[in-house]
Amino acid sequence: MRLIKLWKQDHRGAAEAITFAATFLLLMFILLQFYQPVKIIFQELILENVHRSALLKMEASGGLTPEIKQEIENRLNAFNFDMSGIHISSATPYPVQYGNTVELTILYQTDYTDYQLKQMVLSSFSEPFEIELSRSSVSREYFK
Repeated sequence: MRLIKLWKQDHRGAAEAITFAATFLLLMFILLQFYQPVKIIFQELILENVHRSALLKMEASGGLTPEIKQEIENRLNAFNFDMSGIHISSATPYPVQYGNTVELTILYQTDYTDYQLKQMVLSSFSEPFEIELSRSSVSREYFK
């Protein structure tokens, strides 16, 4: 009972709690705004890594083989990419002679989600976004 009387007499207010809540909500909104661009950057880096290693294997084998294509899909699946948005293609048919060009294109179609605060309501909207990597190199395999 004595604690309740002391608590009622404490007239300092709740300014600290309100300030903390407002700061917390502001920081959460800022972090929410940074999530999607950072996610896209990491996806581009992963695609770049997979693309480079596949192009090196294409150089050694003389083109895009079904095994290389399957390995690309497996590595992207391991990084939780949506496989319905992945398109792997090569403009050069297998086999390619030594010194000829091998080319690999990986296209990833995804959605870019953005968040806005309008009239104190947090709303999101999505728009299609594509990441495309296309490079070429020289074949190192000699076919007779």
